[in-house]
Amino acid sequence: MVTGKNRAGLFASVMTFINQISQVLASVVAGYLLDFAHFRQSASGAVSQPQSATDMIIFIVSGGVGFMILLAMFFAARFHLSKKTFKVLAQELGRLQKGGSPKDVDPHTKAVCEDLTGVKYDSIDFWKKNDQPKANTKTN
Repeated sequence: MVTGKNRAGLFASVMTFINQISQVLASVVAGYLLDFAHFRQSASGAVSQPQSATDMIIFIVSGGVGFMILLAMFFAARFHLSKKTFKVLAQELGRLQKGGSPKDVDPHTKAVCEDLTGVKYDSIDFWKKNDQPKANTKTN
């Protein structure tokens, strides 16, 4: 909507990168927490773990996962994209791609576009080209 270009590939790659970074950070934090709880590593087989290591594993599995779920719910609640708002955005994008004027937008569509993009609708310069008069290419 803002750039006038399809950025789905860029969005997917950024989301994949964030996913990988979060997995790495989770592994590092879990490792530090287990080290802090005196977890014993062994290459030769099973080793008796201290109670602090067992408690830390339970904390990571229950508390850590629970915290991440709450964090995800918090961010999901702030993300206003739904089937209804996506339909409004897609219809407006289609109208603009067909040469529609940004001046003809209805207030509800304008508000939805601003909410989803985080950019004031009137400040998007890409679609202002639709308001410029078309050059007459016919010659006699």
